[in-house]
Amino acid sequence: MKPIILHAHPGPNPWKIAVILTELSLPYTIKVWSTEDQKKPPFTTTLNPNGFTPVIEDPNTDIILWESGAIAAYLLTTYDTPSHTLSFRAITSPRDSALLFQYTFFQATFQGPHLSNALYFLRNPNAEARQRFVDESVRVFGVLETELEGKEWLVGGRCSAADLVFVPYMWSVPLIMGDLAKELPERFPRVYEWVGRMSERKSVKMVREERKRLTGL
Repeated sequence: MKPIILHAHPGPNPWKIAVILTELSLPYTIKVWSTEDQKKPPFTTTLNPNGFTPVIEDPNTDIILWESGAIAAYLLTTYDTPSHTLSFRAITSPRDSALLFQYTFFQATFQGPHLSNALYFLRNPNAEARQRFVDESVRVFGVLETELEGKEWLVGGRCSAADLVFVPYMWSVPLIMGDLAKELPERFPRVYEWVGRMSERKSVKMVREERKRLTGL
C-alpha cells in the first residue's frame, strides 16, 4: 500500500486524522503548512480551494479529500473493513454505526469550532465574543459529560473513532480556556476520565509526540 499524505497545520484539527491513520496501521506521511500558506497557491489551487487543512491525498484510490469529517468517514469506510477496529458494521450494528457518525459530526461542528473561536478571540481580543465561545465550549463539555453517564465510551462499549476525534482539541484546552481549564476536571469528571483512557493509547501518544516534533506544540 502506498502511503497516504496528510496535509496538516500545527493546530488540533488535523491530528485527529493522524490518530485514525495510526490506529488503522495505515502508512502515511505528514506535510505541515503554515496558516498563511494554506490561504494561497499552490495549496488553494492543488489541494483545497477553501484554504484549510486537513487534506489527504490517497494515491491508492487517486483522491484528494478535504473537510475533516469527510476524511474520517472516508478512512473508516475504505480501510476499516472487515475488521471494524474503529467503526461498526452497518448491517449488523446499524445503531452503533449511525451513532459513531453522530458523534464525529458533533465534534467537527461544535467542539472544534467553539474552541477554535475561543482561541481566536483570546489572540484578537473581543471580550464579549470570547465569552460566548468559552460558554459554548463549556456547554459541549456538559453534553459529553451527560453522554458518558454509565459508560466508558460513547458508542458500542469500546473505544472507536467516535471517541478519538475529540482528543486533539483537549490537548489545547489549557491554552484556550486559561484559568477556567483548572476547574473543568472537577466539573466534568467523566469527560476527563474518558480523555485519560484515550491518552494512554499507543496511537494517541505517538501522534502527540509526532505533532510536537513537527510543530513544537
